[in-house]
Amino acid sequence: MSWNLDWKPLEHDAPQWMRDGKFGLFFHWGVYSVPACENEWYSRNMYLKGCKQNLWHEQHYGKLSEFGYKDFIPMFKAERFDPDAWADLVKLSGAKYAGPVTEHADNYSLWDSKINPINSVKTGPHRDIAGECAAAFRKQGIKYLATFHHQWLWGWFMSTDNEADVYDPANEIYYGPALPLETNRYIPYRKPDKKFADIWLEKIREVAEAYRPDVLYFDGRVMILPEEYRYQAARYYYDAVPQGIITYKQEDFPKGLGVFDVECGRFAEKQPFARPCFVFVQGSAWMQQYVYAKVAQVAKLAQKGYVCAIVEYRHSGIASFPAQAVDARNAVRFLRKNAARFGIDPARMILAGDSSGGHTAMWGAMLQDDHTDDNLYPGVSARVCGIVNYYGSTSVMAPDSNPQTVNHCLPDSPEGMVMGRQDLLAHPELARALSVECNIDAQTDLPPVLIFHGTKDRTVNCTGSAILYEKLKETGHEVSFYLVKGADHGGPEFWTDQVIDLVDRFCRKCFE
Repeated sequence: MSWNLDWKPLEHDAPQWMRDGKFGLFFHWGVYSVPACENEWYSRNMYLKGCKQNLWHEQHYGKLSEFGYKDFIPMFKAERFDPDAWADLVKLSGAKYAGPVTEHADNYSLWDSKINPINSVKTGPHRDIAGECAAAFRKQGIKYLATFHHQWLWGWFMSTDNEADVYDPANEIYYGPALPLETNRYIPYRKPDKKFADIWLEKIREVAEAYRPDVLYFDGRVMILPEEYRYQAARYYYDAVPQGIITYKQEDFPKGLGVFDVECGRFAEKQPFARPCFVFVQGSAWMQQYVYAKVAQVAKLAQKGYVCAIVEYRHSGIASFPAQAVDARNAVRFLRKNAARFGIDPARMILAGDSSGGHTAMWGAMLQDDHTDDNLYPGVSARVCGIVNYYGSTSVMAPDSNPQTVNHCLPDSPEGMVMGRQDLLAHPELARALSVECNIDAQTDLPPVLIFHGTKDRTVNCTGSAILYEKLKETGHEVSFYLVKGADHGGPEFWTDQVIDLVDRFCRKCFE
């Protein structure tokens, strides 16, 4: 489809909360809920002679000339409508945004419309369904969704029964003007007239300005409206809700205006839906890694919507520190360079690791190697949004306490090996070079840090993490530290739902 207007100023990407939230709900609830026969298309199908819903209607309510859709309106009383209960249910489902149909194709507005007297405040329940839901949902931290189906009203009620009440001019306020039957096709020959288009647009403006929905959903068929009306609808909404997002189908709006919606189908080709990336460095005492050791645990972050990558570094048998940190930084660069290939959002990357991997993650963020030969991807940043350090062996400066199963300073210790088989007691300058806290000051460029350590760690004393935490606080860096009571060096305690949620919340805060 060709476009005559300049839509570029109205283009919007999906907001971060929507990318992260993924799951939303909307519900069909309105006048069609009174007969409650099959689905929300009852208002249309009841007028098609011989259709199942038409036969059911005539069996229960009589002829279309005697009892039409308009006659259900006084019966729609919503006696049990409780928006707070709906909000509780949405919250329980895990949905991050939700809302009832704002107006379906039946010309019944679920808000206090000024342009349309056939609404839920002036008739039926005498309540502002949309407004009450918006308030209740937002109180629970749920984004509010408004949905518009009213472009389908053009020809919606046109009946194959010539006696139907929809053809009575006195009922035009409910059904719109009598039109040729072909106007109920998806793309009719006869397009909406100016009066219809003006009312269609005004309904959108009312909702956008009164309730400022976080998402504005269009249920297709918008392309039957002139381009200038569609443009104005998008402008009204984005002027009222600059951080909002429109969802649309097919060619209703130009590409880039909002989120493209596919109903009952799929894309023919893989789409570049970008997700945050959790880069994990598997600990190994700087020796050769078994990189699959934490696949099942890290996969719990994948279930939260992250692309997860596990980094292999050069071990201490072939390369001394800081080779491991260099490798972590190059892994980040590789993933960023190939972000489209892996479906990664290059602006949302976290570097994490456990044990020696935690040390590597810290140094991976601190090391300055962009302009050295170590950088395998010149011009590609290794910057990350945050660091997650699981019981990292970050310091060799504090004397060992708690009975330790591993020494940390002798030439054959993991730390001595990664520093070139050196005795770190005899070479304190090497111990300082390896210890993270000795290389941090107020000018150190570091993203926020999240630390976990077990109180019963017999391999890497939790004192080291406490020292790092205090140094980060002292130098003005953002850091959170959790001691996991009774946990040793690793174990399921670090991958519980509670800890995964803490990590997820930390990462998403880093992305803001």
